[in-house]
Amino acid sequence: NFREFIKYLSVFTNGSEEDKINLSFKLFSDHKTKLIYENDMILMLIDIVSVDKSKFIKTFFGKDEITYIVQNTFKMIDQQYNNTNN
Repeated sequence: NFREFIKYLSVFTNGSEEDKINLSFKLFSDHKTKLIYENDMILMLIDIVSVDKSKFIKTFFGKDEITYIVQNTFKMIDQQYNNTNN
């Protein structure tokens, strides 16, 4: 439905930060599990950095740095979750 498509796109330009986060999660999460997986996050961030025309972000964050940050973030979240639930 084209109307729904335009409605979703307008969230990114006119919506609140919470609306943008919620829509991004809905778009990028696995539709069955409702989770965003580590590898998907890495690929998404690498893709975002690759379109940076100023190359400013690329100066600091290449594939290795993004992979390291995401893997450590997921590991830290897993540890916190496990500590809370044990």
